[in-house]
Amino acid sequence: MKDAGKTQIYLVSGIVAVSIFGDALLYAVLPADPGFFHIKIWQTGILLGANRLVRLISNEIAGRVVQKSESPAPLIAALVIGGLITLSYALPFGFYWLLCGRILWGFSWSVLRIEGYTTLLRNSETGNRGTFFAVYQAIVRMGQGGAVLAGGVLCDLIGISSTYILLGGITLGSGLVLIYFLQAARAAPLDEGAENTLSGVPGSDAAAEPPGNSSLPFLLWICGFSIATFEQMTANLSGRIVADIIHPALPVSMGIATITGILLGFHAFSSFFIGPAVGFVSDRIGRKLVFRYVLLLNGVSLLGLLIFRSWILILTTLLLQFASGVSARLLIYIIAGDCSPGRDPALHMSRFATCIDLGTALAPLLAFSLYAKAGLWAVIPAALVLVFSALFSIPKHVQEQERIGFPDRPE
Repeated sequence: MKDAGKTQIYLVSGIVAVSIFGDALLYAVLPADPGFFHIKIWQTGILLGANRLVRLISNEIAGRVVQKSESPAPLIAALVIGGLITLSYALPFGFYWLLCGRILWGFSWSVLRIEGYTTLLRNSETGNRGTFFAVYQAIVRMGQGGAVLAGGVLCDLIGISSTYILLGGITLGSGLVLIYFLQAARAAPLDEGAENTLSGVPGSDAAAEPPGNSSLPFLLWICGFSIATFEQMTANLSGRIVADIIHPALPVSMGIATITGILLGFHAFSSFFIGPAVGFVSDRIGRKLVFRYVLLLNGVSLLGLLIFRSWILILTTLLLQFASGVSARLLIYIIAGDCSPGRDPALHMSRFATCIDLGTALAPLLAFSLYAKAGLWAVIPAALVLVFSALFSIPKHVQEQERIGFPDRPE
């Protein structure tokens, strides 16, 4: 791969990372201080979920727009709209003002995400795609986690309005600079043999269509939906698990919010620490093998949450479940990239992302409904069903294409 290709991946990762600043911080400050935004507590859930629900529609639109466009216009528009929405959070005009912003952000995020995945597919191949997908996810998660940590401190120091004005300015300023360099990298000449992997050039592994298999998209969607759902079920329940199981057994005094924050922080940053290793290993020994081990580890950790009674074992098991869940989600994105057809990768990835978003949106509803009935004894069996669903729905095409190790490739 030419250096310009790697540069494109790093730059688009940075663009997506800075674009998510405002959204990430809102998940922390909106529930904590709804009065500042002039909304009621019951409206908080609607606002935080509106951008996810609209993506069930906007992903398809974004995929078609990105697929047809050969210019940076969709990416620039999504970045600018996202930055302006971040600035708009500094103006507490009430529920409908925020709702419009959240819906627009859902459309912007769909474009940003598809632009990111398309850039990854254009500049990677089977032997390094896992590594670069992991790097992309790590950079985006760092932007997400960093915005929550730094933004939370800034909100206490300079106020919510000033913090959002600062973040909006950073998003627009740094994002447009990164887009400028991204366009320069895209204009760089390609080395022989390093052509765009989506251009249909012979020898490109992404240019060829997957073998005829009409069940491939359906199986891939089922697998992605299952992983997103069980991965988010335990993440959304972490506060209840801490309050009902871990906190009462602690030998030291520590706040529930503090413990939950540490857990969710680990969940957010695990992509940065664990993702690159998972992606690298999957490039070397094959997706299927790593995928199976990760799902097996996730299933064992889910059972541990039921079996263990010691608070430290439950805490350790929960961290293990987070790590394996994040790894499984990363791997299914890599597999989706491997299965992407050469003609319409943006549309393929947008539809796959819709299945992920559907699972993410349904996860808290399913998790809290089951937990309210019978606690973890109802949640864990449901999560295990989803784990096995993911394990047995991995497309056969992926299994046939696995190979152990890869020959050295010229850079």
